[in-house]
Amino acid sequence: MPIGLSVSPAHGGSTLTDRIYSRKFSGYGKPYGNHPQNTYFPHVALANFLSKFANMETLKFTYRGKEITAPMEIVQKYGNVMTFHVIGKNGQRFIFLKYGNEWSHIEGTLSASLREAILDALIMRFEFAAVKTFIYQGKRQIVTVNWVYGGGVWDVKINHISRGWIAFYENEGFRWRISEGETWLKPRHMEYFIELIKAGKIVSTDPLDKKIREAEK
Repeated sequence: MPIGLSVSPAHGGSTLTDRIYSRKFSGYGKPYGNHPQNTYFPHVALANFLSKFANMETLKFTYRGKEITAPMEIVQKYGNVMTFHVIGKNGQRFIFLKYGNEWSHIEGTLSASLREAILDALIMRFEFAAVKTFIYQGKRQIVTVNWVYGGGVWDVKINHISRGWIAFYENEGFRWRISEGETWLKPRHMEYFIELIKAGKIVSTDPLDKKIREAEK
């Protein structure tokens, strides 16, 4: 595999990396001025080494039927710009960028299918209220469903544009509507989102959660 990641069967997952090294990206972490960092004293060297792992997490994704767990470093660049450094078995870094609402792969050679699998996993984990991703007419579509405080409905969006809504009425149960002209959303999708709401996987208010649970009894 070009990424150099270890893989394991979905039900026998194990950690990926034998060893990890840290390479700075776009100047992140460089010392101020032209003076090199003092790494002579052992405690300074140890602190510098440990700092490389301060933001280290793991990312799980499925590729060719196997579950992969990869070390990952999250770097907040500025404002709404973040980079995600997914680290391969031999220390290679595969860098993904979230710039506002846009996601992209910016560094490291990956097959198209592996790149898309990692992007999907990142979006589902870090994009607010994301419930599904899909490719439509060659472009990635991100479906989000979030409770609108004060609005009394869950707003269903595709790429941050409202495409429908779901509501819950104590005497009627769930009702939904798909916006006129919307071509991808189908009744089965709305029913799926309702099941996620019932399961508590889509956020609402505590009083409403209680009403939904009581209605399901």
